[in-house]
Amino acid sequence: MKRLVGLALAVVLGTTACSASRTDPAARPAQQPSPGHRTITLAPETVPPGVGVSFIQSRFDEGTRRAQVRVSNGTVRVLPVQAVGVDWAGFPGDVQPADYDVPAQSIVDLRYRLSRPDCGPDVGAAPMRGVVVTRARTYRADMPADGRRFLERLHATACAEQDIADAVDVRWDVAGEAGDGLVLSRTGRADPDPIAVEQVQGSVLFDLAVGAGAGLAAEDEKVVVPVQLSAGRCDEHARSQSTQTFIWRVWLRLGDGPLLPLVLEPPRRDHADLLAWLDRECAGYTGH
Repeated sequence: MKRLVGLALAVVLGTTACSASRTDPAARPAQQPSPGHRTITLAPETVPPGVGVSFIQSRFDEGTRRAQVRVSNGTVRVLPVQAVGVDWAGFPGDVQPADYDVPAQSIVDLRYRLSRPDCGPDVGAAPMRGVVVTRARTYRADMPADGRRFLERLHATACAEQDIADAVDVRWDVAGEAGDGLVLSRTGRADPDPIAVEQVQGSVLFDLAVGAGAGLAAEDEKVVVPVQLSAGRCDEHARSQSTQTFIWRVWLRLGDGPLLPLVLEPPRRDHADLLAWLDRECAGYTGH
């Protein structure tokens, strides 16, 4: 049986231009990561000589500002790291504490929290460097291609989130078997643009679907769009290995602008209810 869930959106007046000075209501305040928090140590067969720095985001951290600065120590001595950072106008900010001794010939991913993005037009041309601060010196190097790809992708996503936040507040409304669906409410805009909900995506355990033409027309103040929820995979392997069960996504289009992605997690208070519903849906699964 399929289930209808709701995704509530409240439209707020605001410009869609992305700038460094704009308030970002979706962003959490910048926090310093605790030393060595969820530090990941890699043991490759070979490590490039010298000290290197790059940037990644693990799949467990998708949809958040949490990420990792990757430090490689290709020397014969322990590298006593005290802080790491990203030196780029796209994510402006200082280095963050990361008190960790990186063993010789090792690569370590140290926790890092991205700042609120600057979405100005000149950011893409700004130099991008990684920073490692030790007790003896500061290493600053151009960001390698893999780190640049991560940062540029996360920057595009963060700026899209800001554009959406300027126009609409988005939240899931898990309302039961006959849920109200996707609620969009508009306020205070004399010449409003339509807001289209073009796609929704669940996870390996939950399939989501929305009908064609879903969204809020320019002349409407409020509309309800049903979102259909159905069970994804029911096998025990998928259930036990799922790490992004509630990392769901919505794609919106504001007026005639580009398609904007938004990572959106249902409220934690609804997780147990959703899993219980999934248990009922998968009760007859035999694995064949």
